[in-house]
Amino acid sequence: MIDHLQGRFAAAEAGYRRAFDILKKTLGPNHPHTTRIELGMVKLLFLERRNTEAEGLFEKALLVFDDAPDRHDQLAMALTGLAEAYRTDGRFTKAEPLYRRMLALVEERPNVSTDDVGRGLRHYTLMLRKLKRKSEARELEVQLKMMSPR
Repeated sequence: MIDHLQGRFAAAEAGYRRAFDILKKTLGPNHPHTTRIELGMVKLLFLERRNTEAEGLFEKALLVFDDAPDRHDQLAMALTGLAEAYRTDGRFTKAEPLYRRMLALVEERPNVSTDDVGRGLRHYTLMLRKLKRKSEARELEVQLKMMSPR
């Protein structure tokens, strides 16, 4: 949505909600296309620091995309979003398994590539450093460099 990219969050949220309502009626609330639109809205909520609202929607997206074939990019985005929501609230023990799962997904499927995933994994390294797990952070940084295109 253009409004989202231009920082007009109220207009973007209204657009996402309209699109979500239409898709929910035509495809159903748990269809991958419906949930993809919902992911756009949830990323917006997260940007606005509305983490409580965002968490529930990220959790729902995880359930939908876990069961959807060939939706690995969306699954990675949902994992990243929920991990980021937990990390920003200081709930590192809840964030870490999601980051690890996202990393495993990216290792298993190298074609999964979104900006969100890269940013999330970089934040994971920062979280590891904050937790005084510097050697793990260094290993992850090396792994990320090997995974990134040259």
